[in-house]
Amino acid sequence: MPALAPIVLFVYARLDHLQQTIESLQKNKLANQTKLIIYSDNAAMPSHEEAVKEVRNYVKTISGFASVEIIEAKENKGLAKSIVEGVTEQVNKYDRVIVLEDDLISSPYMLTFMNEALDFYENEDRVMQISAYSYPSSRWITDTYFMSLASSWGWATWKRAWNHLSLDTDAHVENIRKKDLVKRFNIDGGMSFFTHLTMNQEGKLNTWAVKWYASVFLRDGLVLYPKTSLIRNIGHDGSGMNCIEIEDFKKQEIAEKVNIKKIPLIENERARRGVTRFMRESMHGIPSPLQHLKNKVRDKIKYEFNKLRGKKS
Repeated sequence: MPALAPIVLFVYARLDHLQQTIESLQKNKLANQTKLIIYSDNAAMPSHEEAVKEVRNYVKTISGFASVEIIEAKENKGLAKSIVEGVTEQVNKYDRVIVLEDDLISSPYMLTFMNEALDFYENEDRVMQISAYSYPSSRWITDTYFMSLASSWGWATWKRAWNHLSLDTDAHVENIRKKDLVKRFNIDGGMSFFTHLTMNQEGKLNTWAVKWYASVFLRDGLVLYPKTSLIRNIGHDGSGMNCIEIEDFKKQEIAEKVNIKKIPLIENERARRGVTRFMRESMHGIPSPLQHLKNKVRDKIKYEFNKLRGKKS
């Protein structure tokens, strides 16, 4: 049996969220056998320096894992560069990784599921990612299911799959258009993933997840999801730079256990329809580029306000 995959955790400046993330991870029964590798990005602006310092002091106190390695950036890299470089470095070293950010609450069974799934699908080239998160979808689906959609909220992969990551947005945009796959890429109108891709192409956004999704999608790759999520995202409380408040994420149920067994290597269309419906109803469908910009400005104002309120309390 392969060694347990290390956790690669990316942190920045939200101490309260990070503490909840760590506390939930420590409750996983495989935590004390698992390496924890923490990438700490540096402050993007002077007003973030104190919060980054608090996070860096805290991570030095973390225990409950097989080992804790802390990698502090000397300059601000931003999330996209941090994740691409960090995942590449660690997957080349360990062949498989479990990737988390600092606003994710995990089920006590999450590490077990991720490692079992990594073992189960190790030699299935079409399976390119394991997702710990699952959108509210449909009760009438199997314990696990496949979609072509890649998720960034608690995920795992192998070196063989991550080697196919392409950051070439020009090629992604051209191929999706040429193959008439824009609607499919957008989860049939559920989310504006293709707009996110073109905004990266135009330099208006700098994100990594949509490029990874495009890399999986254009290879006809598959992502394994649990029927019930093993992750609850607490970043959608208005504190995140690019996150709006969505009530469904705050109260989302997380699974105690997920059974992994052989299922057809095809996208589950029933699950896909459920995800499309959830995105349209709870995530407000596809915003225009102008609305996206308004959302970003609003979220930035909320973030700074919440930070100021926290200092006064």
